[in-house]
Amino acid sequence: MRQDRQERPESSSFHTLAPSSLGPKGGNYRFILTTPLYHGVREQDNHWDTMTNNENPLISSYMGRLAYPHSKIVDFYERNSKAERFGFIDETYSPPKITPQGIHEGFYVTTCVTVEARDIMTLREGLTGLYGNFYHANKERNRNYEVLQTLKPFLRDEASIITVNSTVAASSDPKEQHRLVRNARDICLTATFKKAQDRDDPVLHFIVERLQNDDSPINDNAEDRKLVNRLITEGVIRDIEVGQFSARAEHLLRLPDVVAYPVGRVMRSADDRLFREIADVVTVYDAHTMHPLDLRGRVQHGVPLSLDAASIRQPVTEMSDEKLQRVAGGAHVREEIIGDYQARGLPSLPPLKGTNASALPSVQMQSWQHPMSLKHAEDLTVARNSTTPRQSEAHRELHARRERLQQLQGRQEQTQQKMSAASKPEAPKPKPGPKPTPPPQKKHTPTPQPKPRPGPRL
Repeated sequence: MRQDRQERPESSSFHTLAPSSLGPKGGNYRFILTTPLYHGVREQDNHWDTMTNNENPLISSYMGRLAYPHSKIVDFYERNSKAERFGFIDETYSPPKITPQGIHEGFYVTTCVTVEARDIMTLREGLTGLYGNFYHANKERNRNYEVLQTLKPFLRDEASIITVNSTVAASSDPKEQHRLVRNARDICLTATFKKAQDRDDPVLHFIVERLQNDDSPINDNAEDRKLVNRLITEGVIRDIEVGQFSARAEHLLRLPDVVAYPVGRVMRSADDRLFREIADVVTVYDAHTMHPLDLRGRVQHGVPLSLDAASIRQPVTEMSDEKLQRVAGGAHVREEIIGDYQARGLPSLPPLKGTNASALPSVQMQSWQHPMSLKHAEDLTVARNSTTPRQSEAHRELHARRERLQQLQGRQEQTQQKMSAASKPEAPKPKPGPKPTPPPQKKHTPTPQPKPRPGPRL
């Protein structure tokens, strides 16, 4: 949900909606990226009718009147006509800002509202009939309550996944600050995709609201596509299909918009009036730890933090192998960000356009009370596609330790070989002794033979 988006509100009569039962399981899942959309779109008339595509119940009649490339939404639903459910994703955020007075801390939130395929037409046409072809929560503050009441029956069974990054790095360099906010988005989207797949009815088809921030030096839509491809390639998530469209092409994108808006208000101020309408049917997760968050909860004093502040000051050469592995894996990124804030010596201020009653400090404390798992930290490092300075330092130390260990093992093997050879001396040759005396030989005395007697004379 970007504040710079321009939407023209329209309205008509209220339509009562009733979600259907869950659709059958099964489907064909693959990863296909849609053609990027452009800013230009023709004005549509205010007419809304109930005609639908008889061949594909996912496609509404207004989609056939969309100008290219917005009409690519039709191709998306034709490719995925057998999908069981779809996740619609939008965001709200406040970037950090460093000022002479202090640091306005920031946050990033992504919201994914899951809609069963059988409910898509009913919900989309009901919302279109209620608000026409254009709606934006930031521009419709007086009507968001009505939309939330309409939407609430569809938010059953943890259909809405909200991920919050409450510890966002800050920089005085505008380009670097954009990159750090981009990292925060990557972290939230990764946590969203993982949570959407880690359920009995996994979500494998998503429509993400296209970002339109002309001031950003980063093409966020291209970066979103790179992120998804990177997560799939590295095995962080299963294959998914992602479409990038504007809310003009897919009216159901107002669902995460209207859910994210109350979350943003709570994070910026104490105004939770809208959030109370859906607090019992949505689940908010910390993007760093994946633990649930209570946006309206008070800070519980006396609860120990799982942060390891010493990991910021301790030389990596003095760290244990286990601790060094966690730092290198990214499990201490929050400590690094907090340490950077403290090093600047500036007081922490509420988010931009926020108040001192902001829920951000409470959410941060809840996040810091749980450690980051090394596995999830490594997944988030893949998501960012970069390492922090502390991570890089820990990686170098790990590499050096492995080299030293290999060298030590090599020397030990050589020593063992030498010792083994020394422990087996050559057997000494026996000294020559006296020659053995042969046994005496007995003289042979022939046995006398009797003389033959003379025979008779002839």
